[in-house]
Amino acid sequence: MKFKRYVHYVKNFLLRIGGNIIVAIEIFFTNIFRKNSIDQAYKKSLIWIKNNTLPNQGIITNSFYNKTCHIEVTGYLIPTLMEAGEIDLAKQYASFLAQVQQPNGSFTARDGKEYVFDSSQALRGLLSASKKWPNFKPFAVKTSDYMLSLIQENGRVPSMYEGITENIHVFMLPVLVEAAQVLGEQKYFDAAKKSLRYYKNQPFILNKDLLTHDLAYIIDGFIDMGEIEFILPIVKEVFSRQLYSGKISARPKVNWVCSTGVAQFAIIGYKLNMKENADKALEYLSKKQNALGGFYGSYGILGDYFNDVEIGWTNKFFMDAVHLKRSLEKNK
Repeated sequence: MKFKRYVHYVKNFLLRIGGNIIVAIEIFFTNIFRKNSIDQAYKKSLIWIKNNTLPNQGIITNSFYNKTCHIEVTGYLIPTLMEAGEIDLAKQYASFLAQVQQPNGSFTARDGKEYVFDSSQALRGLLSASKKWPNFKPFAVKTSDYMLSLIQENGRVPSMYEGITENIHVFMLPVLVEAAQVLGEQKYFDAAKKSLRYYKNQPFILNKDLLTHDLAYIIDGFIDMGEIEFILPIVKEVFSRQLYSGKISARPKVNWVCSTGVAQFAIIGYKLNMKENADKALEYLSKKQNALGGFYGSYGILGDYFNDVEIGWTNKFFMDAVHLKRSLEKNK
């Protein structure tokens, strides 16, 4: 195990200096020789999720830490799997979440610490499961109450992370609104609206210099809370740097790409009727997809977001974007 970790660190170092020949060759041949349609990429994304699900548990943390589950991603994959028709797998994920829920309703990450954001996305999954299997409702109630206990009087939800903006908590607010609907409790809706007012009034809440993944969390949360006019200028600004290939740089002044951010901005594009931008983003990711259906967190020299491991959350958001695309085309 120590040797494997040593190899990982050496490989990661080589990538930092642009010397990861194996990854570079794979990406080159992917781009030049393999034609991958959006539908083909969708099917392969689902296969990757199935192949990287631990028995009777949820999705792996990533392709390096592949013996432990990623609770957050397991949670928000449940509605994705439900829409994909993978009902049994969705139920397996929900059952696993019910087993590992902490007594106070929270969920812990691989480091053993509880995180409100991870817990909120586990709740997203439990709520989706509760609509079909009511036995998951008590677990959803516990996590909803846990989240409520952390919202301060002014609406702020203090960050539990280091190096990640607290503002991604906006993405939790639609989950509380859904909790109010599914569980029939007005208090969750009221808390979400209070928190919305707080975050909407924070300076630099829509910071263009954020990693696209984090910025998309914030924007998508605002969209689902009905704040379309508020986020429209920053969305247009991000899409203004989209290349003809569909590539969207991870930040304004870099050349590398955060794969998850591109998938999330495809979702945002479809929600805002910016179909051309969204389609191009999906086409770009379809060409970047690795041979077995996974995605590295970033592509390009100096990319520093999970640049040499495959991460399940890109698959999740890619599939969600395809679901939106299909729904829009069906309802033309």
